[in-house]
Amino acid sequence: MALLIDRVFPEQKIESMANDDKRDDAAIGAAPAALATTTAESSAIKERRKMKVLICCFGSRGDVQPFASLGRGLQDYGSSSSNTKDMFEFDVLGMTNVNDGVSIFHSLDLKAEGVHFDMAEFLRENPEMKKAMETGNAIQFGMTMSKEFGNKFPKEFVQQWNVAKEFSPDIIISSTLTFLQASAIGQALRIPVIHGDLGMFSFLPISKHTNTELHEPGWLHKPASFVCVSGIIMPYKMKNDDGDTLYGTIRNELSTGPHAILETEHLLGQDGPGQFVREWMNPLTIGLFAISNSVLPKSKFDDLPTLYNERTYWTGNWYVPKSIQEDLAAKGDPNFSSSGEKKNGDKNTGKDTKEIVLEFIESQKKMEGVPPAYIGWGSMVAVSPEHMTRTAVNSLKLAGMSGIVLGGFAKLDIGMLLKDDNETSEDNEERKLLYEYAKNHVLFLQSAPHDWLFPRCSVTVHHGGAGTTAAALRSGVPTIVTPCIADQFDNAALIESSGCGVGFTKPLKNISSQELADSILKCCAVVGDKGDIESSSNMCSNSKRIAITLGEEDGIQNAIQAITTFVTTRLDTGEWEKEFETRLEQRIKRPWGFLYACYRMLFYNSPFEE
Repeated sequence: MALLIDRVFPEQKIESMANDDKRDDAAIGAAPAALATTTAESSAIKERRKMKVLICCFGSRGDVQPFASLGRGLQDYGSSSSNTKDMFEFDVLGMTNVNDGVSIFHSLDLKAEGVHFDMAEFLRENPEMKKAMETGNAIQFGMTMSKEFGNKFPKEFVQQWNVAKEFSPDIIISSTLTFLQASAIGQALRIPVIHGDLGMFSFLPISKHTNTELHEPGWLHKPASFVCVSGIIMPYKMKNDDGDTLYGTIRNELSTGPHAILETEHLLGQDGPGQFVREWMNPLTIGLFAISNSVLPKSKFDDLPTLYNERTYWTGNWYVPKSIQEDLAAKGDPNFSSSGEKKNGDKNTGKDTKEIVLEFIESQKKMEGVPPAYIGWGSMVAVSPEHMTRTAVNSLKLAGMSGIVLGGFAKLDIGMLLKDDNETSEDNEERKLLYEYAKNHVLFLQSAPHDWLFPRCSVTVHHGGAGTTAAALRSGVPTIVTPCIADQFDNAALIESSGCGVGFTKPLKNISSQELADSILKCCAVVGDKGDIESSSNMCSNSKRIAITLGEEDGIQNAIQAITTFVTTRLDTGEWEKEFETRLEQRIKRPWGFLYACYRMLFYNSPFEE
């Protein structure tokens, strides 16, 4: 269950957009200029400290790509940094889902092993998951995902453990979805596991500034938040088709060999929700969150436990710089290019994505005076791919605008405008009209680099995934979030509160083409003398202000700095190891039970301060 967080957007001076590409054109993971040394000083560095980093992540492309971007930054750090104090060189391995996940890591020249099932195929093909997404049923979505996760887990964890043992990492960085098994692997190897995540939904700090969406009375807020956070361990407590829990699978696999976990040791979360949330809010290592303080200030959360506040970092977004995205697109990389795909029903003639898009944008600007709108729903499927395609094109037609539509997991394509087994003659005529409109005004692509494409559009329309929302905010143009499920509703509210666009409160399946068309027109209501898009509601000025601030941040460099500081101040000194052993003893001798945790939530002003 997502927490809806109060948003604060401090007023900032609107500056020129002339330096938009400053962050993007810099090498990913590069050290700050203040740390630079001369060539002679750099050559004097004989050997950098080598550290192996295992990155565990799982999910859609939007879930995986930021972690791959962080991995690329770590990998580049050793060669690009001239910081003589740190002297780190990182060897990175991604452990993610097969096909799409591994492919993203490989596109960024990173090693990767596919140890999770194919998320894209599962979302497209599983009937229960398709129904959950089509109807926006979050409970069905979570239960179906948990069931698949549990059934695949025994075989997958064996592979994960084998990969980890062979790679022998010094540190693990893990997303929320893989954190419990990563923590078990870290416990067996006696190495720290750093929690990383992309947004406000999954780290869920228990705070008075959050809203569980359970509509509980104020005095029950902390217990309700506690229940939401403890839900992370529920899939591991459930029995799979083999009759065993995931905790049982982990313990069986880690019970033998040189890294065997003793029977007397307890795993994170094994003692139940009370002890799990106690540890979640008092982390052993640092927490890295790809959140911008300019969008969601950490200072807003003034009631966080001391340890949580000290050890968690709002680093800023983790993304592939525009220059690298453009280079990959030019090379025809399948994750950043649509070269050879269909263009409005016709075959392309070997042109790369950049050339195709630029030609389309210029032709539409000449005809309409404004750039096209972007529409794409990433890994989501609402009602059906045919319905989504019709909604996209019909909303553009009603708004009188051109558009660029990305296929995503649903593989949206102009041909879907003519598909419907139950069509009437009237429906058939309408589809033909939409098809003709699309041939002249809509460009379909299966993929394109967001950070390069979004700023060239008049408005972006998307599902509100964490990565896509961040890219939309960086673009400097208004954005529209049409959420489908889970944290996407939080991101829709984030956009609405920021004044950077429109955030729908209802799911995509219930949004009509007319409503979407009205929102598109609202985001670009007035056309200036030079064809620049201006918004009557100041959406453009707000979007530019936020984009300038985000462009000045280097989330990857900030994350790396937090990692190296943790290594030198807590890992090298033995402080982490000592605290780790104390935590293991706490799980055995003094764990919080469920009822005791609820008692603290109800009657303690600061329930996690001990």
